Amino acid sequence: MKFEPLDDISLEDLLGSDDERSPGLHQSTIIKDICQTLDPKRFSGSWDNEGLTRMIGGMVYEDILGCALVRRFPGQGEKPGEFTKDGITGSPDWLTDDWVLEEYKATDMSSRNCPDDPKFQHWMWQIKGYLHMIGSQTGHARLRVLFGRGDYSEFFSPKQLLSWDLHFSARELHENWAMLVGHARRRGWL
Repeated sequence: MKFEPLDDISLEDLLGSDDERSPGLHQSTIIKDICQTLDPKRFSGSWDNEGLTRMIGGMVYEDILGCALVRRFPGQGEKPGEFTKDGITGSPDWLTDDWVLEEYKATDMSSRNCPDDPKFQHWMWQIKGYLHMIGSQTGHARLRVLFGRGDYSEFFSPKQLLSWDLHFSARELHENWAMLVGHARRRGWL
C-alpha cells in the first residue's frame, strides 16, 4: 500500500469565513463580547486546534440533529434561516410549525445543573434573543444538548443527550433584548 498525506483543507476552511455570513451585526457577536468582558479567561478570543475541532463537532451535531428531526418529524418544522430585528441578526437552529424554537448545543461541560447553572447563561441569552427576534408569543423553546463528557460523575462518564422545554415570560424576553441592544450600543455597533 502507498499513501500520501493530504494538506488540502484546514479546520478554518471547514468553519468557513465571515464573508459567508450576512452583513451586519450578529447576536452571537454581542453575546461573545459580553462573555469575554465578564469572564475573559473562560471566553478568550483565541482558537487553538482543539477549540476549532470542538466547534466543528458542535456544527456537525447541529446538522445531524436537524436531519434526524426532519426524518423523525417530517413536515413539522425547519431550519428557519436568519431573522433580523433592531439591526441584529440571528440564526436559530430549528423552528417547529407551532413556533417552538429549538437550539442545539454540543459541549464538554458537565451536564450537572443544566440549564439553570450560571455557566450556561450565555445559551439562555441566545435563546431569549432568538425568541424575541421571531416575535414569539409563548416564550417557548427547547434546548437539546449533547454533553460529550456526561455529568463528570466518573472518570470516563458516558455521553448524554439531554433536552429541556424552556418557558420565558414576555418580560424576560424584553429585558434580555434590552441588555443585548444596550451592549451593542455601548460598543458603538448600533
